[in-house]
Amino acid sequence: MEVSIHCPLDEEFGYKERRELAFCLDPIAPMFNDWRLLMHEMGFPYKFKHYLECEKSPTMALLEAWARKEGSKATVTLLREYISKLDPPRSDAVFIVQEHLKLQMDNPSPRLSPYSVLSHSSQSRSPHISMKGESLNDNEIQNYDIYLSASQDKEDQEFAEEIYQKLQKEKFTVFFSGHHNMIGRPFSESVVKMIREKCTKTLIILSESYNKSESCTYEARMAHMKSLDARNHVLVPVMYKKCKAPDFISHLFYLDFERYKDRPPEDFQEYFWNRLYRSLRYNPQSENKKRKEASSSSKKFTKSVLSHQPKFFLFKLLPL
Repeated sequence: MEVSIHCPLDEEFGYKERRELAFCLDPIAPMFNDWRLLMHEMGFPYKFKHYLECEKSPTMALLEAWARKEGSKATVTLLREYISKLDPPRSDAVFIVQEHLKLQMDNPSPRLSPYSVLSHSSQSRSPHISMKGESLNDNEIQNYDIYLSASQDKEDQEFAEEIYQKLQKEKFTVFFSGHHNMIGRPFSESVVKMIREKCTKTLIILSESYNKSESCTYEARMAHMKSLDARNHVLVPVMYKKCKAPDFISHLFYLDFERYKDRPPEDFQEYFWNRLYRSLRYNPQSENKKRKEASSSSKKFTKSVLSHQPKFFLFKLLPL
């Protein structure tokens, strides 16, 4: 549904929303498709880029400068229009602004300065996740092994449910929207908290429906950003239905469900399910530690062998 509401940026777009937007647009993207292209859309000269590059968060500094330059003309609706013009489309950033506009439409708040929003209780806002299952408050949230991300398409949800049940049997703890529900938080804020802080890995189920969903794209981007930050194998894509993988994860290996689904049960178990379990259990840090320990043990063994050999052993292979 198209939302149109007059929200002055300085009064309605608070620190939390700016931080989420910065999380999307601060990382350098190909073809300048980040805060730099947004700076151009806002009408700033190219040289202004050098000033923003010196800031801790170029996106937050850009929003502040734009609000000062435009005054009351700088609205959240206009910000959404500028972000919508980015090419290739940045649906993750658009989604953050769109969620904020919906929130303001559903539950308008008193006009506050952007930083006074920090003290405004998020519990007073209407929740933006209304799904079946258990509801969780902030103090009830446990840590999970897996964040399971799937579109609302019926077949995708059925497949996600199957994965959820199998992972439970394999002793994984899984956060899945079909069984859990974050209350008291906007959707975008809940996703950031769960993916970045509470879940070790994110499993995404790729399909055409997934690619068309702004919320799913947002979840995938958050997981991808965490993967870049942690230098870890934390994003596991499963190609449920043939589709073009999003550009930002096209370099990743993925498990192809359609490739193995018609094979004999034992092959299907080995080549799909067992590989999935291994991918989710894989920990690069522990693997690197094991390699270093093995290498160290090998060097110690070689040194020990050489130290117990007669001295002439060192000269046996020299040419006469």
